[in-house]
Amino acid sequence: MPLSSFLPPAGTALLVVLSLAACTTAGVRDGAPPLANREWRLVELNGRPAVTAGDANDPFLRFAVDSSRVTGNTGCNLLAGPFTLAGESLRFGALITTKRACVEQARNQQEVEFSAALGATTRYTVSGDTLTLFGASGPVAQLVARAAP
Repeated sequence: MPLSSFLPPAGTALLVVLSLAACTTAGVRDGAPPLANREWRLVELNGRPAVTAGDANDPFLRFAVDSSRVTGNTGCNLLAGPFTLAGESLRFGALITTKRACVEQARNQQEVEFSAALGATTRYTVSGDTLTLFGASGPVAQLVARAAP
């Protein structure tokens, strides 16, 4: 059937209605990237459950997307520094940390591994309330979100 059979006769007003379905940009929810406005608590590191005690020293990350800065805790020390986000690509810049002694050996080892995992991160995914960080050879850390204080 020719296209002309679908067009109204010449001189007839034509009303065009466009409907846009609700959509989200990959990695963006409610206008903010999914990393923003959340505190991400470490639950798994290099395939093993994270060492946690349910206290202020549990490892976490908090992303300030507007300033491209990350803050958090390594499990023993506070951390801060820049990050670069582009699509699913995520890279951490040089992170600074406090230098408190970590009495518990398990937390001390986890701090070393968590810092290494952040340095190795090349991309991320967010599924529901779970953030997974990936390095060149696969997942390096998994964190679960809670509303940022």
